[in-house]
Amino acid sequence: MIQFLRKPILKTSANKIIILIGCLLVRIAWAQDIDENALFSSDNTLMESSKSLEEDVGQIFEKEGVSFSGRLIARGVYSISREYLRDGGFDTNQLINTSEGDFFVDVRLKNGVKGFVNYAIENMAQDNGSFTTPYNGMTPDADPAEDTSEFQMEDTTKEFFIDANANRKVYFRIGKQVLKWGRTYFWNPTDFINIEKRNFLDMNRYREGVYGTKIQIPFGSQKNLYAFINFTSSDNLNDTGYALKYEFLINSTELSFSSWRKNDTGYAWGFDVSTNLMGFDLNSEVSLYHQYNHLFIEVDGDKADLINEKDEESVRLSFGITRTFDYEINDQISLTYEFFYNENGYDENIFDNMNAVILLIANDLYEPNTHGKYYSALFGSIYKYPTPDMTLTMSILSNLSDGSAIIVPGFTYEPVDHFTLAFNMNCFTGPEKAEYTIQGSAMAWDLSVELEF
Repeated sequence: MIQFLRKPILKTSANKIIILIGCLLVRIAWAQDIDENALFSSDNTLMESSKSLEEDVGQIFEKEGVSFSGRLIARGVYSISREYLRDGGFDTNQLINTSEGDFFVDVRLKNGVKGFVNYAIENMAQDNGSFTTPYNGMTPDADPAEDTSEFQMEDTTKEFFIDANANRKVYFRIGKQVLKWGRTYFWNPTDFINIEKRNFLDMNRYREGVYGTKIQIPFGSQKNLYAFINFTSSDNLNDTGYALKYEFLINSTELSFSSWRKNDTGYAWGFDVSTNLMGFDLNSEVSLYHQYNHLFIEVDGDKADLINEKDEESVRLSFGITRTFDYEINDQISLTYEFFYNENGYDENIFDNMNAVILLIANDLYEPNTHGKYYSALFGSIYKYPTPDMTLTMSILSNLSDGSAIIVPGFTYEPVDHFTLAFNMNCFTGPEKAEYTIQGSAMAWDLSVELEF
């Protein structure tokens, strides 16, 4: 049984439920031997019908099955350098072509037991030795003398987990998984778990998960307790990380408190909230980190030194606001603005110091979109415009601390269901050497073709 991606796995079941309800209503409306007075004179008839329907629905969801689905993407990026625009150095431009495939196997057993695998492959046409999505951060140039042919095909298992439960009161997810931990759209200060963060230039990319066990204990429909034990890179029990989260609902406002701890690394506390006010969706997260060893770069003129500060505490905060507007159809225009503050970020532009850049890369300290103190992002879209098959988009990511930004106007076109063409113009603005301009690109044409099955 082939289905479309992960969400459509419920499509068949949903259709059966609709048909079942429809048949029940038709039977009630057209049966000739039913006395309407008798039918509505007691609650027993409704209770029996409800119970029967619940049993039928339960049988549908208890059906065993295996589904296979996936997504294929072919992508080409042509980067035009600042040097080319300034001096005409054509050789400084760069072409990157990649093909990606994510393949999903979803196994459903009775009693809510499930298994899921996301196996991904990626192929690159150019011999540059790195599969990092273009401009998703800073990577050192490949050595031209190095044989990089082994990098032409790369595969990974992004997710591989099994779901189980104890009498539908305690739920377990065991294995490699990506967790939803946080409420804001782009930055998630309370996400103490996921290693791979969102890619601004590929927001729909399936991320690689972490190894561990998630435990969920629901208390009715308004409260949940989550626990996660992280086994990634753990050689012994004292190397594991632990996270807890308690979320609850007050009227239409969702709130949660969370915590995280790992020996020899540190601990953290988090709080997030999501609500709707006067038509605006408001989301916010704040976390307090305590790091036993905080490594950072100290810049003094042309010099740069690696500093290790003990027991460093810092605050991270994100705030997002979303609003939709009606135009030709309901909710056709969507706007999301997000602000991020990182107390441990750099006030100065450390990317202007090549010694600092070398230290960042050599010590694996570079994490995209977190090095300044202040950031902002804007995501906008107009659905089904100017034709029903198109969507216009605009995204802007800004490092407010060093003045660099990425501006991405674009559109998607879906002439056939589950087949999408996307084009973006990535523009890198700001000082010559800053976070989003350090690679020397002025702009890039980004074209992709996507097929879902």
